[in-house]
Amino acid sequence: GGRRVLVADDNPVNRILTTELLSMAGLCCVEASSGREAVDALEANEGAPIALVLMDVHMPDMDGMQATRAIRAQARFAGLPILAMTASVLQQEQEQCLLAGMNAHLSKPVDPPALFQALAHWLDTPRPEANA
Repeated sequence: GGRRVLVADDNPVNRILTTELLSMAGLCCVEASSGREAVDALEANEGAPIALVLMDVHMPDMDGMQATRAIRAQARFAGLPILAMTASVLQQEQEQCLLAGMNAHLSKPVDPPALFQALAHWLDTPRPEANA
């Protein structure tokens, strides 16, 4: 509870639904409507550190894969879990997400039990200090 999760999605309805689910789990949300906003939010690091990123893959300005590469280029974010969120179920896109530096893939529309399972796994897994 109380941990911060960055929700990056250009669709406001998806952001609202996702942040409501995260709030039900006791998490605090930071929202971004593009990959560029997601990178900026992480770099600003206002308040408590962000513990996990839910990253839409297809966004304007900077897509989720470009944003993930920019985040992974900074050593301080090496251990930050980034989970792809996309409507695509193509194996090739899932592999591209992992190659870009994302840790896992969640399908949209969001399945609450799958989301909560992923959150439990990635927020409870010990990892190198992120956002230090």
